[in-house]
Amino acid sequence: MQYNINPEFLLRARIHDAIHGYFMSAILIFAGSLFLYFLLSQYDYTNKLYLNLWFLLQSIICSWLLITYFCYHKNVHKIEKKWAYWIEIPISIISALAWGLVWALFVDAEKLETAIFLSGVTSCVLMTYAVLSPLYQVISTIRIGFCVLPIIIKSYSIDNSVFDLFVIGTILFAIVTYLFSRKQSKLYLKMLWQQEENKRLLSSLQVEKKQVEEASLEKTRFFAAASHDLRQPIQAINLFEAALASQLTQPKQKEILQKINRSNKNLSDLLEPLLDISKLDSGAMTVNPEVIHLDDLFYHIEKQYVDLAADNRIDLRCVFTSQKLYADPILLGRILSNLISNAIKHMKRSGKIVMGVRHHHAGISIEVWDNGQGIPKREQQKIFHEFYQVNNPERNRNQGVGLGLAIVKRLADIMKCQLTVRSIEHKGCCFSIFFPLAGQSVPQSQTKQTEVIDHPRFNKAYNILIIEDDRVVADALTTLLSSWGMRTTHANNAATAVESLQLFSPDLILSDYQLAQGQIGFDIIAVIQNKINRKVPVLMLTGNSNAKQVQQRNTQSFPILYKPIDASKLQRNLVDLLQK
Repeated sequence: MQYNINPEFLLRARIHDAIHGYFMSAILIFAGSLFLYFLLSQYDYTNKLYLNLWFLLQSIICSWLLITYFCYHKNVHKIEKKWAYWIEIPISIISALAWGLVWALFVDAEKLETAIFLSGVTSCVLMTYAVLSPLYQVISTIRIGFCVLPIIIKSYSIDNSVFDLFVIGTILFAIVTYLFSRKQSKLYLKMLWQQEENKRLLSSLQVEKKQVEEASLEKTRFFAAASHDLRQPIQAINLFEAALASQLTQPKQKEILQKINRSNKNLSDLLEPLLDISKLDSGAMTVNPEVIHLDDLFYHIEKQYVDLAADNRIDLRCVFTSQKLYADPILLGRILSNLISNAIKHMKRSGKIVMGVRHHHAGISIEVWDNGQGIPKREQQKIFHEFYQVNNPERNRNQGVGLGLAIVKRLADIMKCQLTVRSIEHKGCCFSIFFPLAGQSVPQSQTKQTEVIDHPRFNKAYNILIIEDDRVVADALTTLLSSWGMRTTHANNAATAVESLQLFSPDLILSDYQLAQGQIGFDIIAVIQNKINRKVPVLMLTGNSNAKQVQQRNTQSFPILYKPIDASKLQRNLVDLLQK
């Protein structure tokens, strides 16, 4: 089998293998030569001149190998062009001849034991040659050939039939050694080819990984941009609803408003998971842990979903507990709400959903059990993938968009808690969120009970400067603030904001973060405060998912609310700022 190895890659591998083997080869050659030198010098029939010259030759070869190693083992690329013909082949020929001459020069035809001993020495040398250069078959062949050549010539010249057998034996052993070295070479070339293939595959995978990462980044950018645009109309509808609710008196009108509210909620339920994924991808969600009474959290979740569960003939029950937990109440509430909502959607029959706490030796887990259809084992890891839904090929929107459990998994990762699922098909499933005891160290400031304070109403009419480039959202804010007794004026950029100061002195600035033509709310606020030469309370609104980017621009630490914003939350923040 021929392996299609890149010639340059093969040459570099051969040079690297040879150069780094020169040091050990020099040590072995010198040690073996020294041993033979002292051994052969003990016999009277040994020609001392030949022995000294032979040892000198071996010493020169060792020096040649060591010099080459120390000069080039760190920069082998310098000898790529001349290595084969000017270094490796000449040194291989000379070294092989030197070992072959041991037999030719020092065998005694009258003493057969010397021929046997020296044949053993050369046999060891030949076997070493067979494995010494597995990547370069030509070099192995040269070494074997030039090593046995002096032995064959010397044996053939001796007038003794026994030495004719040495000729035949030497040739046969050389052939066997050659075949072994050939097989060894094929094995190493295959390994080298696999190594090159692995590098090629790794390079291909890295390219594909980069493409996937770029696609994922593009998706994140798209969602971040889209989420800002999607939040604007939802925000406007929320504010208009709040403003309209206080003005409607007829039952029929209130009924229509409730239907509008329900439709808006359905729209929010479909879009909110997309916006959440955008937040999670951009790192906008942060963990703010505090001491939670799980009783309170369970009560609110049960109250939120008990009617929906009853409509689906499901008995929703929370097993209340005195357990406290140090965690982010908002993120944990989102996780549990998603799990309960997901269980209700996918029960597909009457049954029970139970949420409670289980104590473990190393921590506690909050578990959500149901006796619904269950999840097939092959699907249990896929359910945490984005847009994946079991048994919903027609993409029925009543079952959501397939992001609920993906959000749950990411929120659990952010909170550093372990999310697991256990399920038996047609019998039900259990989702468990495990919190280790090691993560429950509570700061001293968190051990005190937080006092809940009801925010008062506005104590007078205030001047509010609204900086918003979206006309619909601006109208909604103006309508809502006017219904609260506020006086407002609207600007959509820096120029109109500065112009409005001629006839309007703001008590508070309510500004969007990202405005048209690349303008940023923080920059406009700085211009305004410099113009009026006084500090004005600021409340920043944004639909930008990249919280880190927004916070980095917030040099004055203005409070920031992320759209869509509930009217009551907006009111509480305005009261806090205006009545300080």
